Amino acid sequence: MYTDFIPLFIMIVLAGGLAFTLLKLGEVLGPSRPNRIKTSTYESGMDPIGTARERYSVKFYLVAMIFIVFDVEVVFMYPWAISLYDFIEAGSAFGFIMVMVVFVIILVALVFFVTEPVPIDVTAIGVLVALVVFEPWTQVTPADGVSGFASSATITVLAMFILSEGIRRTGVINI
Repeated sequence: MYTDFIPLFIMIVLAGGLAFTLLKLGEVLGPSRPNRIKTSTYESGMDPIGTARERYSVKFYLVAMIFIVFDVEVVFMYPWAISLYDFIEAGSAFGFIMVMVVFVIILVALVFFVTEPVPIDVTAIGVLVALVVFEPWTQVTPADGVSGFASSATITVLAMFILSEGIRRTGVINI
């Protein structure tokens, strides 16, 4: 039974060995001319001055959550790409149209999230409504669209939106 995992273990050992080897080669063969600027703390392009207790805008966290959502969307696009190849081989354009409709909805949602012509939560609900309205092409039934609200992850994200907007409106984060 464990013999089935031998190729996986070999790959992990080779990947770890390659990473270690390349790091050590860079350390040994690379130039080493330290100076005051190179040895100072680097904080994502920001000068490390002042206190580390500065408050972040709530939008920072909202953008992070949106990034996670779209990151997960990209993961789910891989099986579609595999299925799309099968649709094309079978000579069916319907599968391609289905994928393109969902891509357009996701693209419009991304543009709305970035430009924010309407509030982010309205855009999210709009995406849900669009997926249900275009059911023949998206295969998202009204029951499927509403059932997503039963997930604890969805409720958590919605609660974060509500809490962050409430905190923003109180002005507490502007102190």
